[in-house]
Amino acid sequence: MPNGAYARQVPWSHGKTAAISACSHASPATPRTSANARPTWPKMPRRSITTFTGMPWPSPVASARPRRQRPSTAACCRARESSTMRSTAGRKMANAMPACAPHWHWTPGAGSNMRHHESPIHAMPEPMPSITPVSIQRSDIAMARLHRGDPGREQRGPQKPRGQARSQQCATALRRRRTPLRYPTIVATLALFLASMASGQAAPLDEQLPFEVDNARPAVSTRQGSDGLIDSVYSGSFSCTDWSGDLSRSDRAADGTSIRRWSARERNQGSLANVMLADPAAANGLKAFTWDNLNGDQQEMLHRNPDDPAGRGDGRGRERVAYLLGERLNEGDGQDDFRKRQGLIGAIVHASPAIVSTPGYLAHLADAIENPEGRAGYRDYQAFRMALAGNDGRQKRLYIGANDGMLHAIDAETGVSTFAFIPTAAIPGLHRLTSQNFGQDGPPFFVDGTPVVRDVYFNDSLGWRSVLVGTLGRGGRALFALDVTHPDAISLLWEFGDNTPQGDPDLGYSLPRPEIVRLHSGQWAVLQGNGPASAQRRAALLIIDIQSGRLLGKLLPPPTVEAPNGLSSVRAADNDSDGLADYAYAGDLQGNLWRFDLLPTGLPSGETQQDPLAPSALGPVNLADFAIAYQATPLFSARDDQGKRQPITLQPSLIRHPGRLGYLVLLATGRHSAVDGGTDHSQTASVYAIWDRKSKGQRTLASDTGARRDNLLTQHPGSQRTVDWYGENGTAHWGWKLDLPMDAARTGERVIADMTRHGHTLLFSSQGHGPAICSGPRESWLHSIDARSGASALAGPGTDDSDSNPDQQPPPISLGTRGGFALAAEGRVFGNDTDALGGQQMNAASDDSGRRSWLVLPEQYR
Repeated sequence: MPNGAYARQVPWSHGKTAAISACSHASPATPRTSANARPTWPKMPRRSITTFTGMPWPSPVASARPRRQRPSTAACCRARESSTMRSTAGRKMANAMPACAPHWHWTPGAGSNMRHHESPIHAMPEPMPSITPVSIQRSDIAMARLHRGDPGREQRGPQKPRGQARSQQCATALRRRRTPLRYPTIVATLALFLASMASGQAAPLDEQLPFEVDNARPAVSTRQGSDGLIDSVYSGSFSCTDWSGDLSRSDRAADGTSIRRWSARERNQGSLANVMLADPAAANGLKAFTWDNLNGDQQEMLHRNPDDPAGRGDGRGRERVAYLLGERLNEGDGQDDFRKRQGLIGAIVHASPAIVSTPGYLAHLADAIENPEGRAGYRDYQAFRMALAGNDGRQKRLYIGANDGMLHAIDAETGVSTFAFIPTAAIPGLHRLTSQNFGQDGPPFFVDGTPVVRDVYFNDSLGWRSVLVGTLGRGGRALFALDVTHPDAISLLWEFGDNTPQGDPDLGYSLPRPEIVRLHSGQWAVLQGNGPASAQRRAALLIIDIQSGRLLGKLLPPPTVEAPNGLSSVRAADNDSDGLADYAYAGDLQGNLWRFDLLPTGLPSGETQQDPLAPSALGPVNLADFAIAYQATPLFSARDDQGKRQPITLQPSLIRHPGRLGYLVLLATGRHSAVDGGTDHSQTASVYAIWDRKSKGQRTLASDTGARRDNLLTQHPGSQRTVDWYGENGTAHWGWKLDLPMDAARTGERVIADMTRHGHTLLFSSQGHGPAICSGPRESWLHSIDARSGASALAGPGTDDSDSNPDQQPPPISLGTRGGFALAAEGRVFGNDTDALGGQQMNAASDDSGRRSWLVLPEQYR
């Protein structure tokens, strides 16, 4: 990370104080040009909460911005006083972090257990802009605007005594207040701003969510999406009292304030429109959700009395259908009444919104990948994009799963629900939504996964299509695909379950995030880890055709002695920038890290050819050539110091090895769900980087896997040890490991969402053990480390020794899923973990990770 870029680990905890030491960083006012100008820092209202959810960077074509005004000591101290927050169960969140200086510098207040664990973001082509938070009131979600840092600050030497005095005055003022934190539980929103969630992406878990125990306001969930440079933030939320949900939009105004545009709960009080079910006989695969359109078995399910222990029917199925569609007449507090709701949309707990608007691939690169031979009849991507562009084109939609049994499509401009789909696998539990006892034992889950949307090519007849793949997450064992090319004419492509004709019994709970790729066989497919609690309790990689839903293949790692097992989220890798997935990496519940070869590997071990991964070099590829690498041996097995297996439940991340030989596979351990085994906070969780040396298409042997816990470099929070990759006499390291701390009660931290990598910096959130959801706060931390070594790359708090390049423009980074892979200019293709962010990204420089996604253009450049 260049000079001026800071990513801090911040503890948010009950009764602890975190202050921002920013006054000492105030720089003398200097003339600004368009290359280093900054916007004016906005004043922060006292009663507000800022949550960081997106990273909209300055536009490359932006003109010179106003000079930043240097705050006075009094103003800075007032801002720092307002930054102090309290975390108290049952109270509303309040008091934002201030913006009184261009660089964030977190320092612990009285009683804080601050741990610095940070590193620069090396691949950023210029200083990572400082954070200018924009505050909005109470439980609303605020946006964070970044502006460019000052590359010369670190070269000016130590801070002047005057600045130090100001910092000391501010600290003294805070010590007098001694106000505890008010933000309950996790810093996952800040982590999602710089890192996860997600996004998109395997979500934080049911017992690890922010909440607000209040009858009037829903809790703020960490499920957000952003529109990139448009500065719109979409936030999903839920109430702990009646398990109703909401999706809201907030926009950034010209003066830096935040404006709440709409609330889907408020805009959809009357009824839900176009609620659909699967209908294989229909041309579009759908039919309206009405009583008469249900088959006999489905009607019997809705007749069941949810409060009858024997599950006997009460004959009120038709009324329940009306209730689910928005009828409120039967709601009440009586024993025979249906459950009261604040709104019609159910709780949005783990799902993030997928944002779909104008197609955003780079057309000439998409065509080069899909039609390299220039065949006649091919329908080019530019025509597809232009047909859906403009005022008369495709309107922007938000697709999000909710625990009312539906995937909702929300108009991004109005907040009105325009479409909803009830997966067949969710129907058996719909009767429970009317129970007065609904949610007494915790949030019930239905459609709880984050959808993934990609533009894929079907055939020369249908051309390019926008396909959404959704999962039930903790709600069941199923996934589905919708054609959302035209939001007013959505069609169902397929449903895939554990006991459906088009499905597989090895599918467990669909917690893993789908990975949409183009295979060397020429097909677009979904790579799906089978998840926990499948019928045979084993791990499996399912390869599903994106158009038909047909199971193309299944790769089964050898069973382990320990059981049960299941494969987690998959990370695909394109090693040679041709748009085709070459490898896939995933962990399982027994701590095994697997590599799957999605191409033939017939070359002898250690040998390569000129371009072994190119389609022309491979020739025709059969799915039967796909295999588990290293002769079906794990690349690594994660175990703690006592030899106990450490479950891998999150999606791995990838980075090129510093020596340009193979990949470093980055993974975190720790079980996160009560599904199939629950959590064990008495076991140490770890973050690993494992060296995969064989990535040139060669055959691999079991003896080629050398990574073990005892030959990994051990790092600690804040340490700066160096990895010895090429040591002699068996001293070489095969990666590094970082064990997360345990407290005195032997309850350890867990990484709570998919890790995110920006350049060479790995960002992730961890959380300690604590009360169940809606019962109390928990401590959480944000970590930032050098992915190549696991070390902190900062010499100390507020110090950055890395180089900067102010002559290049940084990329815009945002949350919210949209369109697939990202292709760089000049044929160079690489990935930026955009899927971990779940969003679109324009890359200014390579981050050495290998190509995994196509570039998605910002809206204003289409």
